[in-house]
Amino acid sequence: MFSKRNACLLKQKMSSPESQSIPEDAVTFTQGQLDLGLEESPVATEIDDQTNTPDSEQQDMESEANSEQLSEEETLVTVTLNAYNLRRPKKNASEKDRLQYQSKLLAFAEHIDEIEADVVALQEIFDDGSLDDLTEVVGQVQERKWNFSIADKGDSRGIHTAIISPYEIKDAHDIVEMNPALPEVRSARDSVVTRLGRAALAATVEVEGIDVDIVAAHLKSQLDIYEGGRQHTSDMTEEAVTEVSTHTKRLYEAGSLRIDVATIIDGKGNEKPVVVMGDLNADRDAPSTKVLLGPDGSEMGTSAAEKPDKGDADRLFNMTEVLPEGEDWTIKHGGEGHVYDHILATNALRKALVEGSVSATSIPKRQVTLKNGKTFEFEPADHRSVRAEFSLPKLREIVHDTEADDAKVVDLATKRSKRKNGKNDDDPTAARAA
Repeated sequence: MFSKRNACLLKQKMSSPESQSIPEDAVTFTQGQLDLGLEESPVATEIDDQTNTPDSEQQDMESEANSEQLSEEETLVTVTLNAYNLRRPKKNASEKDRLQYQSKLLAFAEHIDEIEADVVALQEIFDDGSLDDLTEVVGQVQERKWNFSIADKGDSRGIHTAIISPYEIKDAHDIVEMNPALPEVRSARDSVVTRLGRAALAATVEVEGIDVDIVAAHLKSQLDIYEGGRQHTSDMTEEAVTEVSTHTKRLYEAGSLRIDVATIIDGKGNEKPVVVMGDLNADRDAPSTKVLLGPDGSEMGTSAAEKPDKGDADRLFNMTEVLPEGEDWTIKHGGEGHVYDHILATNALRKALVEGSVSATSIPKRQVTLKNGKTFEFEPADHRSVRAEFSLPKLREIVHDTEADDAKVVDLATKRSKRKNGKNDDDPTAARAA
């Protein structure tokens, strides 16, 4: 658990008139550093002085005791968040763009801190510079270093998937090529589709001695794009062909990703923690979402999920199936809520899920004041984040018990092999004979 006090200080500093009305030459982004002055903030000094009272010391002691109690219940919190075109401003960017960017970084940092995220899968990231800045701000809020990895291959707009975490991110690599096991698929303009529009990013995060495989994904959007970049057409043949192509491409992307994820799971889903997270641009019952789950037969939130079957070793379970009623949406179209953002996890993680921990949360709108006194409001994200929390003691038990069982099987097989060859290390007679 991490204190929220730094987040409050950073928010006060960023929302103060002095920080909102900044001369152009005072806001620079160099070598990936975003200096928000948290460590030596006058606001921080003032609050520190005020807290040196017996009452506040008692409150601090109680807070520390609560933190220690909570830390005994170790958990892994996974989150997926569409960052809504997160891009570091250019040097000649307007005051509005620069202040909006800073405010957006702070909004994300506060949100990540508030929901106590440990691993975040991000979508719509334009550059690694913005990840430098985001992880620095989160790090200032939480007083710990955050790491990031970004996919090499973005789409034609330049947006990428990424993973951020305070834990080390290892063996990161793109999943981008369309799997050759799938039949050939063509776009609306009759070109063969050979790769995912946006590469998924696969990596391993070691959490308290447990390796957790993470895949951050962002599948084909719902938007129909016609020849020449048009978003509208009066030609109904073109409309139908493009609509079919859009949904077919997303389905093929999901199928290709599923094949690659299956190799990561390797038939060990009952004991191996693997999470696929991201903006899948389709609801829970869409074919492209369903194909990612693997074998039919069990759905999260049903009694069937509690009954072991052969498919569990390869299956992914959709955590969003247990979102609270009325809160089961991550984006709205035409006033209707849809779940486009998903956390899919292997059976090992399903068994370790903390009850009631799956949630979807909006990031509130922000208001920024320019140096001329004018204010404007904006949305940091157009999707809600999705969060799922897993018990590390339960997960550790699942993983380590299986490793112990595997060791016993290997040991038994070795002994059988030795007996078959006339050797028995456990037989004292054999030792004396030697």
